[in-house]
Amino acid sequence: MFIISLHKQIHRSCGGIYRGEHMERIYTYFSLLSMLFSLYFGGLAAFSFIDENMDKMYLNIGYCALFLSIMIFTLDAKKHKKTDHHNQ
Repeated sequence: MFIISLHKQIHRSCGGIYRGEHMERIYTYFSLLSMLFSLYFGGLAAFSFIDENMDKMYLNIGYCALFLSIMIFTLDAKKHKKTDHHNQ
């Protein structure tokens, strides 16, 4: 009973917005945020390269690659959620 009332409360709080659209928006925000982080770490890697600090450069390249992979994963998850919604 508690789960049903919780589900109804969540549905009302969405304001009639389909939950899939809400999740697509969250995936978009995560992908944009991870792109910003990857650009930040890519810039730090470039400045570390200019300063010839190779250890710091490789560390920042690793973080940049991590956040780029998160961005690609969230964009792919958004695409799969969209196709799953249309297949139902």
